[in-house]
Amino acid sequence: MAEPTVELLAYSPDPERVVAVAARRSYSRHPAKELWDELGDEEVSELLYRVIRQRHLSVLEHVHFTFAVEGVSRALSHQLVRHRIASYTQQSQQRASEQHFEFVVPPEIEDDPVLVREFQETMNNLGTAYQRMLDKGVKKGLARYVLPNACTTKLIMTMNARSLFNLISQRICGVEEWEFRTVATKIHEVLMTVAPNIFKYAGPPCVTELVCYEGENGERCGRYRMIPGAVLRNGFRKTTGDELLKHSKTC
Repeated sequence: MAEPTVELLAYSPDPERVVAVAARRSYSRHPAKELWDELGDEEVSELLYRVIRQRHLSVLEHVHFTFAVEGVSRALSHQLVRHRIASYTQQSQQRASEQHFEFVVPPEIEDDPVLVREFQETMNNLGTAYQRMLDKGVKKGLARYVLPNACTTKLIMTMNARSLFNLISQRICGVEEWEFRTVATKIHEVLMTVAPNIFKYAGPPCVTELVCYEGENGERCGRYRMIPGAVLRNGFRKTTGDELLKHSKTC
């Protein structure tokens, strides 16, 4: 049984300064190189706070991050590619053999001895069926039709910072399924090591907007109750810059 891993392979050099210069570009007549050289670290941090607070997020699209994501299920990868402003390259079941494939077991099943035994038996049976097809000359691209969503996969993903904000907002949320929540949390943790002045403002709406929009699911999650000033709503409201500043100082 597999565990998800996330590795940052590459990213735009000096991403915080790139975003800050892009933010300055919109209202300065000075050459970009001059803006780049003049910006100090403190001014970069302040510019990032202001543009993100004001939701001028287009400047985040100038920086990109490339991850290797492995040990995740095909069920997760089907969800991941719904984040469309990104580039993906995934291990192909049509080209690569899935003999002795690894698989992901949901925690609710893993905690039940009866269910986990049935789950593992099912995986073994599907693996046997897959191998039998290959032995009879069936092409891998056709034999793969018997493979389950639990089957693990490996992929390379490149996203800009704005798309990563969206992914983190949706998938770190406590009502998200455990596997994607785990992957999104790992992505966020890695990003905080290379661009903390950008990604410290990323998170679920209960953190970044002080509003949980998940209704009954949000009530069951309960995270909003641990965040000063956060509320549970079914509608939408805009969070003021002062609220976001106040919360960011408490984090």
